[in-house]
Amino acid sequence: MTLLMKAASLHYLRTAALIAEHFASSLRRTDDRGWTALHYALSCARTDLEAARLVETLASRGANLRAAVPGPCYTPLMMAAGCGLPSTVAVILERCPEAVLDADVE
Repeated sequence: MTLLMKAASLHYLRTAALIAEHFASSLRRTDDRGWTALHYALSCARTDLEAARLVETLASRGANLRAAVPGPCYTPLMMAAGCGLPSTVAVILERCPEAVLDADVE
């Protein structure tokens, strides 16, 4: 787990923003499961608004909104929808409408 992933999982918005701004490569890093900081932010979301703000912050700094976990093709959009985060789903679709194409799994 990277420092950015940890900050995202704890929903430390300002800390995550600073890390992403100064270490942009950390936005593309994955852990041994294939999770990015976005996956951590969504899996640990306490509220929809909190998750939406963090996703917006990371996306504005270059996070890949189409990052899929190997295997079951679990994307940030699928995680947000599965966790019942409608504002977060809206942020993802506004910033990356093509993310919906990745959600077509059998």
